[in-house]
Amino acid sequence: MDTTKRIGEAIADTCGSVFGTVQDALVESMPDVLEISFGVSVSAEGGMPLVGRAGMESTFSVTATWNK
Repeated sequence: MDTTKRIGEAIADTCGSVFGTVQDALVESMPDVLEISFGVSVSAEGGMPLVGRAGMESTFSVTATWNK
């Protein structure tokens, strides 16, 4: 499987998991303000045939505010 495709699938799986967790928490008590930030960093190195390196880093930040 292509490295880029695997990275894309990993990002999609992670986003789906985070979204589900946040959604479940919000069902209990809806905040007045909700901010969700998501960042992705992808790197790849090429070199000799069959030798290479790839990496991925992602960050999530969720901020909920209740003004009650």
